[in-house]
Amino acid sequence: MPKTHQKGFILIYTLLIAAVIAVVIGITIASAMTELRISRDEVESLKAFYAADTGIECVRFYQNNYQAFDTTSPKRKYNCGVGEDFWAGVSPPTDECEEHTYNFSLEGFSNGSCADVTVQIIPQTIYIDGSPVKVCRAKVTANGKNSCSATGSNLVERTRWEDM
Repeated sequence: MPKTHQKGFILIYTLLIAAVIAVVIGITIASAMTELRISRDEVESLKAFYAADTGIECVRFYQNNYQAFDTTSPKRKYNCGVGEDFWAGVSPPTDECEEHTYNFSLEGFSNGSCADVTVQIIPQTIYIDGSPVKVCRAKVTANGKNSCSATGSNLVERTRWEDM
């Protein structure tokens, strides 16, 4: 007597195994797509961070070597090696530090990023051997962007700030 109730069991097992393989492949593809998106976002974030960091380093160089942003320095052009020249110092220079704000942009990075830099000069009194001395403190804020033309969800911004 033939056993007819077992017909098609191989088809059911095959479909079950195919479904498990399809689920595993689907999870793998979803995971890979998520990793690609994270990796792309990390690259864009680093572009913005490095643009902001370049702004901070540029200000640090000119402030440490030339006191360029102090109001006691004469007004002249500077360049960070990327983008247009910017002006720092005042005309005419003052005898003492005074509050002042400078704004400039760094555009033209080879990766398409840019940065907006603000330097606030803040007079501060320090004491040397008990005597008050007025000095200029610089507060620098650099807002880096992954792209100068990106908008919406494609725009990634990173802000760095530092007191000098």
